[in-house]
Amino acid sequence: MKLGNNWGVPCEKTWSCYAGGEVAGGVCDSCELMLAAFNEFGLQEPLPYAPNHKTER
Repeated sequence: MKLGNNWGVPCEKTWSCYAGGEVAGGVCDSCELMLAAFNEFGLQEPLPYAPNHKTER
């Protein structure tokens, strides 16, 4: 995550949520891993998440 951020990888164009829809659910394993990675490096997750999702582990 840190390397991708340093290289300017467009994380806002990625999608890892197992649930379909307009926004990520924030509760599946993939969302939790993605959010944890952003949190670990102090980065802001650019994707929209459903209201009341868990943003920190």
